[in-house]
Amino acid sequence: MKRLLLACAILLCLGSLIAGSLRLSNSIGQDRGVWTGEGAFRLALLPNQTQLYGPDGLVWTKQTFDEEGRQVQVTRYADGKPDLVEVYQDGLLMQMQSGSAVVYYHYATDGLLSQLTTLIGGQLESARIYSYAGGSLSSILTVTPGQSNLRTFGMLKELAYFSFYDQDGGQLFTTLDNGRTIAEFWVGEEKAEEISVVTYEDGSFSLIRRKPEGEILERYDAQGLLVSSKTPSYLTEYRYNESRDLTEQRITEMDGRVMIKMYESGSLVSAIEEIQGQSVKHTRYNEDGSSIQTLYSEGKPYADVTYAVDGKRVLSIVYY
Repeated sequence: MKRLLLACAILLCLGSLIAGSLRLSNSIGQDRGVWTGEGAFRLALLPNQTQLYGPDGLVWTKQTFDEEGRQVQVTRYADGKPDLVEVYQDGLLMQMQSGSAVVYYHYATDGLLSQLTTLIGGQLESARIYSYAGGSLSSILTVTPGQSNLRTFGMLKELAYFSFYDQDGGQLFTTLDNGRTIAEFWVGEEKAEEISVVTYEDGSFSLIRRKPEGEILERYDAQGLLVSSKTPSYLTEYRYNESRDLTEQRITEMDGRVMIKMYESGSLVSAIEEIQGQSVKHTRYNEDGSSIQTLYSEGKPYADVTYAVDGKRVLSIVYY
């Protein structure tokens, strides 16, 4: 009934306006076609203004005026919010004001936005400078009282990247063809590491992480699973099952020492330590948190040591 009465009121107001029409709309005033009496929002298109009506009545009224070669559009809200004033020239938004907040828009000769300045109460709130490369946005420099930051976008060797810098540090995100994203972070001017990316035709890729203490080479498969990690002192290899769960981790050190860790359902169940191909230690981890460690001499077992849950207290020693 309320909707019907509202529709009748609108129709009565428009009855004497032949040029007026009702259009189906939404909460932001978009024209969604002819209004047939159904729908919570509708636009009333009048000769000199446009009105948006919602379930509770009038939402706003818009009027457009020509002023010295510019078009000024004023939106007056029924709930008492400050008017929104928008100034256009040649189809481009040049200025927008609501209450004490004013936003100025500046454009390059090709029509792309080059600067956006916001003032509140006549004081600078923020300024943004936009740069482009090949017609695409490449950077945004934002300046606010007391601080600034720079965001950059683009392609590097067919890889999409996004970076953010300010006086406290920065972040760099690189997106691969398979959708994986690699992130780098740093504080101040110092980067904890430099990262290089190498991609392969099968979808796998490598990361080269350069740190002050040395270089790390990581290999990933096409699904983004870490396959191996190599440092100056050791190589770590990873194996997974069909469900992509880790099943084995093999660590090979430069001196020939090898540690093999076995996993089931994400839990470590055993670890074997070898030197020059001979076992020196085999640890089995129990569900209660305790563990049994078999010790070897010249490749042959000679004792089982059982440890408590804390991994320190010895519960028993059995010699072979």
